[in-house]
Amino acid sequence: MRGLDSYFSSTEEWETVILEHIGGQPTTVQTADGRALDAIWCETRPPSKHGAAILFHPNSAICLDMAAWGLWCE
Repeated sequence: MRGLDSYFSSTEEWETVILEHIGGQPTTVQTADGRALDAIWCETRPPSKHGAAILFHPNSAICLDMAAWGLWCE
């Protein structure tokens, strides 16, 4: 949990807090070559039909690490 153990009692709690904060839902994206990529689906606030962004995390990061970047794209 990268030093966050003093804030959260488990990775599940960390995930719950992040997903609630961004209003996201965990999902999976299936690639053409059969790989399954973990993803978080978030609607803009208010919901809009004006575009989308796909963010991929860098090495040594996980999907939840990208939550702040996702909020920046709103």
